Amino acid sequence: MKQTLIILAAVLSLAISASAQTNPPSTSATTAPTQESFFSTVEGYFTSFNPALTNAVDQKYKMWTGVEWQSGVRLGADLGIEARPFSGKASGLTLGEVTTFADTIGTIAQEEFDLGWSINYVDTEITIYGCGVDTFSDGYGTAKGGNGGVGVEFKKALSQNTFAGIRATEVFAGHMGNKPLVCLFAGFSF
Repeated sequence: MKQTLIILAAVLSLAISASAQTNPPSTSATTAPTQESFFSTVEGYFTSFNPALTNAVDQKYKMWTGVEWQSGVRLGADLGIEARPFSGKASGLTLGEVTTFADTIGTIAQEEFDLGWSINYVDTEITIYGCGVDTFSDGYGTAKGGNGGVGVEFKKALSQNTFAGIRATEVFAGHMGNKPLVCLFAGFSF
């Protein structure tokens, strides 16, 4: 009987001490989640690297499609093809052609021929290029005819054969107030 009373007293004391324990309120301040902007998302995309995709941007041929803007105005859809016939793994000569279609279906507004130099870093490719531009319509605010320009392009691997990127081209000779053409694109390599 004495052992039963001791066990009962022990269980009762555990039950009382367990019910008396409470969690004190947290003294740490809660932080609101950070608000990400479009530019911080793009920056994070281009500054994080995936070593598993190092071969994705090393392919010799690439084809992509995207949307072109100038000063926030959509100009049309772009279709581009690139070749790196004389390239090594880290860098090389890039030949490219970009066709810009006007918003009118089937209307070619502009042809651009690029000659540039590409540099690869892990899963990212950076290309600096010069271009010749032939404008076929007055939809961009220029007279029909040819111009030259310079530009920069960033590509980031999404998988072993796909990528996304952004390019900015500054066309000379009064191309809508000398504001750069910006294109966001996605494509594949082969």
